[in-house]
This record gives sequence, C-alpha cells and structure tokens, in this order.
Amino acid sequence: MTPRILDPVVWLLALALAAAVATAIRLRRTVERERRRIKELETSARALEGALSDRDSEAAHLAAHQIPTLMKALWSGQYVQDPGCLHPELADTAFGQARTRLLDIVRDTTVQSAERAERATQTTLKTVIRSIQPLVNELQGAAVGMVERHHDEKVLEDAIEISHGGNQLARRLQALNVLIGTWPGRQRDPSPLLDVVRGGVSRIRDYDRIHITGAPAFAVTSRAVEPVALCLAELLDNAARHSEPGTQVQVWFVPAHHGVTVYIDDSGIGMKPEDRTLAAQLLSGQQRIWITQLQNPPRFGFAAAGQFCVRYGFQAGADQTSATGGVRAWVFVPKELLVPVADLQTAAVQTRPDQPDVTAGAEAAVTAPEPVTMAAPAPEPPQQFEMRPDGLPQRRRNSPGPRHAASRQLDAQPPSDGGRNVGAFLRGVQRATTQSHPSPTEGTSSDDDRRN
Repeated sequence: MTPRILDPVVWLLALALAAAVATAIRLRRTVERERRRIKELETSARALEGALSDRDSEAAHLAAHQIPTLMKALWSGQYVQDPGCLHPELADTAFGQARTRLLDIVRDTTVQSAERAERATQTTLKTVIRSIQPLVNELQGAAVGMVERHHDEKVLEDAIEISHGGNQLARRLQALNVLIGTWPGRQRDPSPLLDVVRGGVSRIRDYDRIHITGAPAFAVTSRAVEPVALCLAELLDNAARHSEPGTQVQVWFVPAHHGVTVYIDDSGIGMKPEDRTLAAQLLSGQQRIWITQLQNPPRFGFAAAGQFCVRYGFQAGADQTSATGGVRAWVFVPKELLVPVADLQTAAVQTRPDQPDVTAGAEAAVTAPEPVTMAAPAPEPPQQFEMRPDGLPQRRRNSPGPRHAASRQLDAQPPSDGGRNVGAFLRGVQRATTQSHPSPTEGTSSDDDRRN
C-alpha cells in the first residue's frame, strides 16, 4: 500500500478516536449530573418523608394530649397557655399556623360551653334549693313543736333526732348556696366563739365524738357567726368521717395578737400529698369553683369552706399533721371579726334592762302564774333637740336597725341523751306546779312518777 493511501485512513481513524473520546466524556458528565440529581431527589424525598412524619406525630399529639388537656383545664376554670408545637420547626409553617387557629377555636368553644353548662346547673340548683329550703324549715319547726307539746322522753328523743337531721340537711343547702353565689340564709346575733363552735358541732352526724377544750373570752360579730359556724362544721364533719368511729376529734383554741385560731385534730390515716395540695387550693378560696366539675359523688365541703373564708375575711386550712398522724385543720378568726365577751355581756344587759334574774328561775317555775293586767302605756317624754349656732334645732338620726331580723344564737351541741334530760326537766316543772296547787287527785301517782 502506498503512503498516499495510508494518510486518509490515519486521519479517519484519528477523527473517529477523537469523536469516541468526546462522546465518552460527554456521557460521563451526563451520568455524573444524573447521579447528582438522583441524590438530590432522594434527599428531598427523605426530607418530605420526615416532614410528613413530624406533622403526623404533631397531629396525633395535638389530638391525644394538647386538646384534652386544654379542655380539662378550661372546664375546671384554669387558663393554660399554649405550650407550642412538639416540633418547633413547624411553628412558622402553614401547618403550625393552622394548629394555633384550631386551638383558639377549641378554647373559645370550650369556655362558652362550660359557662353555659355552669349557668344552667346553678339555675337548676337555685330552683331546687328554693323548693327544698321551706320544707326543711317546716321540718325543724315541727320538731320544735313536738318538744314544746310532748313531755314523753321517747317522743322528745325522737324529736331531737329529727331536728338534728334537719340541721344537717340545712347545712348542706347552705353550702350549696354559697357555692352558687347566694347568701347563706341566716343572720345571727353576736355569739361567743365557744357557742359558735358548738353550733358547728350540732350540725354534723358524729357530734358526740367532738371534744372541745377551753373557752376563749371572745365573741364573733353578727355578720360572721353563721359563716364561721358552717366552715367549722365542714371541717369537723371531714375530721369525724375520716377517722376511726371509736376515736375523738379534739378541738381547742389558741388566742393571739391578731385573732383566735381554732384547731381540729383527728386520728385518721392522714392525707396524700396531692389531696393536701387540692385541699389547700379549695380552702384558700382563690380557685373558681365549677359545680359541673365536682367529683362523683360531689364533695363540696372544702370548697364551701373556702368560699366562706374569702367572703367574710377569715382563713382556714388542713395542711398540718396531728399528733396521732391524722390531719390537723384550723380556722383563724381575725380580731376584726371578734369582740370581747365582757363587752358583749355588758351590751346585752344595757339593751335588756328588764331581763329577770337567773336565780329567780327556779322560784318562778314552782309558783303559779298570776293574772296579768295590761297597763296603759306611759306617755313618751318630748323629744329634745340640740340647737345649732344659727338658732335652728339640730335633729339627730337614730342608728338604723339591722337590715334583716337577727335570729337566735347558735344552738348548743345536742347531747346524746337530750330527750331524757328535757323530759325530766319538763316533768319536774309540772310536778312542782302541781305541788304548789294541789288537786283533788293529789294522793294518786301519775304515769311519769311510776316511770321514775
């Protein structure tokens, strides 16, 4: 083959080799570019999968924990702030904004529903209490009438038991009244603190297990007598119910500069830390009470006691441990709600100058009543007016009377043999009257004498 023929072949082979090399380089670049794109797509896919997984877990956490916790807190009257997303990176996304709007809607809807349910419940309770309260008053009046009409000790004992049950029912109604925001329902005269404690004791079931020590020289003002008695009754009832039936509940007083503290010690098993915390919250009166959120069965003793404390300016607690390992509850009555008993007795003597002497009671019981003649009322002296500097008379306004007629002081603690004692007293008065005025059948013995 000649050189002229070899030259074109070489050039053709060189061109083919160059084209093959260029094609190989181009294909390699294309493959590398596609590989990088595939890696980017895989990374993006993994990121999307992670985001979807985060949103799924966020939605599950929202439905299972955050919304129920928020609704429970709102139903119990508490305000809970938004704790934020479980995954903070979702807060600024459209998903996070939608989550925030959803929680706001749930909050508004729950608050409105809770308030509507609470108002409906309170309205129903007010209607029921207004219908039951007169029946309780009639029951107590009937029991008092039985005591006044009958002298049989068994009848008197039954009447006292009926009256005691009526007192407990009235206490429950008064506790519900204060929880729904109404007045407890009674206005009392100023009473010694010892009598107020005894009044609270008389309104619980296990009154015979309460042992009171001491007698402070202070009396409770008129506006606070009923609330303090009801608060003490709730704490005493709790102490008696949560201790052994054969044990006593000790009550004593500690006077101090700022007031008097009434301590109540029981011999029960004590309280758990969470129960102690809840009791402190309820007795402080700072937490809003929702009737619809009371336990089943409802336990509103501490809640009512706390509301009494907030409304009338005294304090209560059950955050201590008694000497026997039980619970030590206390009620602190500040000096603003107290007056010395000596001042109270002096005021009573001044306002009732015609009150008969106590020592003359026995003599008056054995003497026959004499006819009473109605005397004409004495003319009232002319009213004197002070003169002002300008020569005109100055008229002084008399102090207004109480807005509501004050009822009697709190009844004392009912003794366990009250019927027997009252019956014996009434029979003694009857026999004394009979001896003072002998009848034709004086020599015969009555049924009461045979029983004695």
